[in-house]
Amino acid sequence: MNQYEHKKSLERLLLDLFLEGYPGLLKGKLVATESPDFILTTSPRVSIGIELTRLYPESRMQQTLNDQILLDTQDQLVRNTQKLFEEKSARKCFCKVAFAEGGIIMQERMLSLSVRLMRVISEKIEQLRPGSAGKVLVERNLPEGIQSVLVLTHPGLTWSVWERSGNLGISMHLAEDIQGSITKKEEKLKLYIRQNLNEYWLLITTDKLRQQKPVNIPNLFQNRNFHSGFHKVFILELLSRKVFLIK
Repeated sequence: MNQYEHKKSLERLLLDLFLEGYPGLLKGKLVATESPDFILTTSPRVSIGIELTRLYPESRMQQTLNDQILLDTQDQLVRNTQKLFEEKSARKCFCKVAFAEGGIIMQERMLSLSVRLMRVISEKIEQLRPGSAGKVLVERNLPEGIQSVLVLTHPGLTWSVWERSGNLGISMHLAEDIQGSITKKEEKLKLYIRQNLNEYWLLITTDKLRQQKPVNIPNLFQNRNFHSGFHKVFILELLSRKVFLIK
């Protein structure tokens, strides 16, 4: 399976998570395409094009050397845990590891922490039925310094993705970064419109909506008008599984 097919299998997992959490849950035939990423046909006369993207914090603050060392150590722990897991299991999953604020991982404890984390994750994954879509948020019995772990499985997932939560950075100006993610996709929208679908949606995924300076998320969306040619723009928080309609 090539890289494109790997990417589409992960996108399908995220889209299913979104559709499950969307208040106006839609059912229909979902087909993976190139432009847009998916077409959801809900009736013979209604087809919705859905494009996916991640929230890239362009305004993220540069890390200090000590901060970067801490993040590199956390990334190493995630990689080690994935390696240990894959040595004993062929299950494919999407795994997000959220560390406690300022949690320090000592190198001399790296192996023992990786083993403990792998065992907790393995136990939870074993509770998910093989060959089916499943999700679990682990918040108990985790090694010190780890806040939570999100595990997603899907029958179409052909490779595993293990990441540290917040691996793309944290926004200094969240609203501007959201608008920037929308604007980048506007350039492709004119290509999608040629398909004459009924609506075009944009889904932005992120681990958790946050910025360096604390912000009230509902107030942010209420007081900010996001501009887009898409009929609807959504944000999916992976860790909370919340869906926000922002346009």
